[in-house]
Amino acid sequence: MADPITVTVSDPTTGEELESRTFTDDYTIICAGNRYVTGIGPTAINARKTRCIRNHEFDGVGKNGNRTCSRCHEIKRQERRARAAVKQEGAGTDV
Repeated sequence: MADPITVTVSDPTTGEELESRTFTDDYTIICAGNRYVTGIGPTAINARKTRCIRNHEFDGVGKNGNRTCSRCHEIKRQERRARAAVKQEGAGTDV
């Protein structure tokens, strides 16, 4: 976990402190005065996704805790089996 970071918003002309806030995560920035935007890094963006690259809903959790798509898993399994079958057929034709 990251060390807490204190961000202070000051008026650029007077130097008056307008707001101060402490953040504890790495994906927090401050912009336009007192509007705080959290979760802008690639990890945060991916965490908000609910669909896989083929636009299926994530519907499971893998061994390592990653979200999984069972439909894509099945497609990949079928592709592997098809490649293995083609490889098997080609292995028997050597002279």
